[in-house]
Amino acid sequence: MRGKYVSVAPDSFLDYLGDPPDEMPTIDQSSFKKVPYLGEPNIIIYVDRSSQSLSQARLKARGRIEIDSGRFPETSASHLTLVFTPTTTLPQINLFRASDLDCFLHIPLHEPFDDEAEELERHSGYARDTRGQIATYLTAMQVSQYRTHSFGVIIFGATCRLLRHTQSGTEITPSFDYTTTAHLQTFFWRLSHASPAQRGVDTTFLSVGRELEDRARKLLNAKDENLYKWVACILKDTWRVNVYHPEGEVYRKLHEHQVPNIPNVLAAGDVLDQRPITKFESTHALVGYVRDALQGRSRTSIGNIIIGEKDGVSYGLLIDWELARFRQDPREYEGAGTRYFMAARLFADPPPVRTVGDDIESFVLLLLCIAARYTANTMSPLNQTNFLDLFEKCGTKTTLIASIPSRIPALCLTTAPFRLFLANVAGIYEARYDGTIYHGADPDEAKEEAEKLAAQKLVLESHHWLLAILHQ
Repeated sequence: MRGKYVSVAPDSFLDYLGDPPDEMPTIDQSSFKKVPYLGEPNIIIYVDRSSQSLSQARLKARGRIEIDSGRFPETSASHLTLVFTPTTTLPQINLFRASDLDCFLHIPLHEPFDDEAEELERHSGYARDTRGQIATYLTAMQVSQYRTHSFGVIIFGATCRLLRHTQSGTEITPSFDYTTTAHLQTFFWRLSHASPAQRGVDTTFLSVGRELEDRARKLLNAKDENLYKWVACILKDTWRVNVYHPEGEVYRKLHEHQVPNIPNVLAAGDVLDQRPITKFESTHALVGYVRDALQGRSRTSIGNIIIGEKDGVSYGLLIDWELARFRQDPREYEGAGTRYFMAARLFADPPPVRTVGDDIESFVLLLLCIAARYTANTMSPLNQTNFLDLFEKCGTKTTLIASIPSRIPALCLTTAPFRLFLANVAGIYEARYDGTIYHGADPDEAKEEAEKLAAQKLVLESHHWLLAILHQ
């Protein structure tokens, strides 16, 4: 896995488990100082079944695998130590039982992360193998249980990391010394007191109950499997075709006729007065809608700008914010954005850090695409296809951006003001990919030209220049 890990401070990580009802007992820190030097690489901090909490006496590190005062034989998996839920009947041998786990503890031979490097993941083969092993444990827990997230712990010498895994990726703390800090002990103390939802149990899955169990097993031909019923509220949205009845109306009629085995509908209806950006009334209106959406200053595509209307006034709306990130986020979870409208430089491998200038470039590419596909023009189908093909690849897209002024005439736009508007945008934006070097004899002129180009590129890292043109 690469690009799926995000660093989270230990204190913020522990907040996921809330505050326990009781104060944590005094920690015997001296016993933890011995752990890195033990001959057996085994450590466990565990839940006391009798009190469903971590007792003071057991807030210690031990050199052998020991659960509830029971010793278990060494196995080839002795490097893997398991922490079970308070209500689980503990197994009698040291085996990996993912269906019982709230958390795993792993002691790898190689540190898979680097807190000081620009990228969190180390690139060595050993580091990748370790991350793959961690992902295997976490995935096994989530596929064998109904979970929203799972926890894990990595011990590497005297240092430790805490992990929280969801289907979107894994949050991981920076490495800390568990022999001098209480983060590790606090984690297990809070885990043992946390609610099922905080521990990662998906509480929308409930036991079917005795009255339905026999019937359900017969219908599903299920013998030994655990049976659950799923309680969930699903939100569905779609661009509805006008010739069909609204889905909510269909469900209502079906329920009126007592049709069995269909979902209940809490609410349904149309979101009124909205339409796709491609349904603009004129190129003047199109520019206004893009200007409105640009004030959201996020990456864009044809699909996430729509036209809204209120009190007879139309305006642009920027939607689909589920992949947005905050400015302080250290890295993106994955490469996001529609390929057609991604900035050309983001096609590099590995991609550079995304900037505001890249999001602004998405709006420029959007305007060019709409101009070619949806505005009045006299382009031949072949020329239109060739032009749109430039949006697909890094090299051709870079060429497109760097040579926009010369390509505006090829659009054969029939609306002169819109053609002049695009030419104005293009004349400014081509500087972002302009690598022109002054070849004159005067070094002062060369320095002045280089500073001028750098200043132009800096301007393009803000939305103000494009908003100013759109307001004209």
